[in-house]
Amino acid sequence: MKLLIIQPKLEKNIKQLEDELKNNPTVDIVIFPEGYLNENVEQACNLAKDYNTVFIGGHRRLKEKPKDRTIIINRMGDVIQDRVKYSPTSFVVVEGLKIGHILCDEIIIQGIKSDESDDIDLIVHPISVGMFSTEQFDEWIAEAKKVAITYTL
Repeated sequence: MKLLIIQPKLEKNIKQLEDELKNNPTVDIVIFPEGYLNENVEQACNLAKDYNTVFIGGHRRLKEKPKDRTIIINRMGDVIQDRVKYSPTSFVVVEGLKIGHILCDEIIIQGIKSDESDDIDLIVHPISVGMFSTEQFDEWIAEAKKVAITYTL
């Protein structure tokens, strides 16, 4: 399985995602930051279907609170996970892998909050689009190591 992790800049459309797909046509899964899609979910679903690729990242519903949400779109262009930030962690099976998805500071604030946390294959944890600091990275890596040890088979 080929994973592509991208850190695009925030934009009104999702051109950077489309460019990455054109440049990497054989990837199976693309992981992108919290908030990157904004409200371009329909466009992303079409790209996932057109490029036969799974997308894992985040989008926003700007008129809702909290506005940030996880999203997983399968190869057919169907949204198979759409979870509001700070709600219980949910898992879906994608390409035979049980995948959980947490956003940004959820790793510090709540960690993995779920009753379905057995036999996890992958936990995706992207930072918010446009955000990064070495101090934050170090703190989150330390917490991610604890999570990995907790959920190791």
